[in-house]
Amino acid sequence: MVFNASVLYFQKVGPLLQPGWFRFLVPSLKVVVQSLEEVDDKDHSWRAELMILLVECFVDSGQLEDAASFARVTQEFITSHAPHLYPKLFTLQVRHKLSEGATLLDLSRRSASLAVIYQMQELRRRIEMNGNQMSQEDMEKFEGIFCLLVDGTEAPVNRAQSPAPAHPSDRAASLIELAVLALQVKHQKVAEECLKELKSAGEASIDHRLLMECINCEVSLLKKEEKVDHYSTASVEARLKEVEELSQWLPTAVRGGGPKAVQAVCVTLWNCCLPLLQHNLRKHVKATLMKLAQVLEDTHSVLLEVRCQVHSELALIEEEEGCLEASLTHLQKAMLLGSGAQRERLLSAFHLLQLRQNIYYDPTRTEDRAATLLQQTLDMPPHVNADCRHILVSVGFLLAPEDFQTVLDAEKTSESTLGFEPGAQLAAKAQHHSACVQKAVRHLGRQSTDPESTER
Repeated sequence: MVFNASVLYFQKVGPLLQPGWFRFLVPSLKVVVQSLEEVDDKDHSWRAELMILLVECFVDSGQLEDAASFARVTQEFITSHAPHLYPKLFTLQVRHKLSEGATLLDLSRRSASLAVIYQMQELRRRIEMNGNQMSQEDMEKFEGIFCLLVDGTEAPVNRAQSPAPAHPSDRAASLIELAVLALQVKHQKVAEECLKELKSAGEASIDHRLLMECINCEVSLLKKEEKVDHYSTASVEARLKEVEELSQWLPTAVRGGGPKAVQAVCVTLWNCCLPLLQHNLRKHVKATLMKLAQVLEDTHSVLLEVRCQVHSELALIEEEEGCLEASLTHLQKAMLLGSGAQRERLLSAFHLLQLRQNIYYDPTRTEDRAATLLQQTLDMPPHVNADCRHILVSVGFLLAPEDFQTVLDAEKTSESTLGFEPGAQLAAKAQHHSACVQKAVRHLGRQSTDPESTER
């Protein structure tokens, strides 16, 4: 009964198993782990997995002392009952320094898997401290870890101290992690070598295949960025091809991939689309963004910022195509996912779109009337657009009559300069223009803290 309850619990909290959200599971997961211990459940691997998860939750909540203490308890349990899971715990211990440095270093010498984990987590920490910048020493570390994974060249010379070879699945996972870390600092060579080694290994789990496809996409884009301009025709076509190929993996990820693999495909696909979200290009990725938004929603992804941005872009595309109702729907979804200044911007866009949709509605607010007039100028055909000055002047007087008059005065020639030589007239006109503009700038600066003035 307790075991079944723990499985159901794990299934229910699946969407929260992400960095930043683990901390919410600490109280409930402690109860689950303690309950399994009280009944002495015999599925030791399952208990070990949940104990490791609890360590991760402690870390995410900032309770590092509790994390270190419980990590020691978990280590004893795993050593006795599920030693194959220790590399997973060891990763957390090294990454978050949950044990003495000398102790962790000594443990890393016991197997190739632990040696790779230790070196990789230390390298990750160095890179994060340097703001994702890579030094020459870091490059050598990358290559050293890769060699250790492939043929153990960094293993101790003393045969008695030589670590045991890494398990194939551990090796594949480590190669993937190393490739992802290399791509983070754009170390293309190591990422390519890792991918080549993974492909030569033959069979791989569906999660590994999905992650390999993501790595392949990132490597391919890095190669193309070195050769062509970002927005040349060839570059755009190449990126669109990568987007199309990667989007075909989305259904596979949803059907058979784990949460991390699905998330990796979604994030990689979004990153591939980012340079294509220009005004004249984003229509080409509309179908892909629609698929991406649906997958993120169906899987209850906690990538809230990505989901919000995807819906925001879809709203813009639909608006440009004249589908205002669909655009409003996407904006509503984005508002539910956004927060802070981002949500305020979305609320403003939503309100303006509602005004645009209600063409027979006569706005009562001054700001709304101004927004309606501005939209009229945007909707004008290009050959008529040059004649919209009178509308823009009307907008200016609606929003700030006195301030805008000052700006208009800057265009007029002062009467006191009439009869002067052309050079003197030009200088006086420039001084008059500059003085008027400065007055307007100072006035706007004083009003910048007023919410209504900011909107105007």
